[in-house]
Amino acid sequence: MTEQASPKPPGHEPPRDRDWRGVAQLGLTLIFLFALAGGIALLVRSGAPSGVEVTPPPVDVRAAVTVHLTGAVTSPGVYTLPDGGRL
Repeated sequence: MTEQASPKPPGHEPPRDRDWRGVAQLGLTLIFLFALAGGIALLVRSGAPSGVEVTPPPVDVRAAVTVHLTGAVTSPGVYTLPDGGRL
């Protein structure tokens, strides 16, 4: 008589390459998703205002301008020009 081998219970089978490929794919997918979420978080965070508002001091646009005129000109010197003044 020939003895038949009893079937092995599940879980006692040696791991196959295909099983490890699935785990590797899952791991790579999770790494990609975490990297993507981190990148999105950085973009959203960098676009938010910092909470500090810088306001420049008011500028008097009607101020006089002082210029030093030199070179090949008829009357070199330092001149103060009023608003709208010309040389």
